[in-house]
Amino acid sequence: MAAGKKGDKTHLVILKCKDPVIGMIGLLQWVDPVWPAPEKIPSAVDYGMPTFVVDSDDCMALYERAVKLDSVIHSEPHEWSIRGATGDMIDFLGMSLFDPDGHFFEVNQRLG
Repeated sequence: MAAGKKGDKTHLVILKCKDPVIGMIGLLQWVDPVWPAPEKIPSAVDYGMPTFVVDSDDCMALYERAVKLDSVIHSEPHEWSIRGATGDMIDFLGMSLFDPDGHFFEVNQRLG
């Protein structure tokens, strides 16, 4: 891995979902040596910051858990729609937040 040094130990988790094209993410953690957390955890969207877009079965429950964890809520749950590839409208309940580590997530629940 270009970001580490020879001999560094890492832990890689690859998660897959139902989508065969875009439904995969690899999460890499430095185990030895442990990389320190930044002094200030991000709480605003900034240049170059990734957005993790995920699907949820229960957006409201996720929102309630996030509030209990004092997560930074960027936008509260709200309904929105988009025209899909087939021309049909798709309705969502969506929200966005920073997790406790400062990662930015857009969370969507399909409605109907």
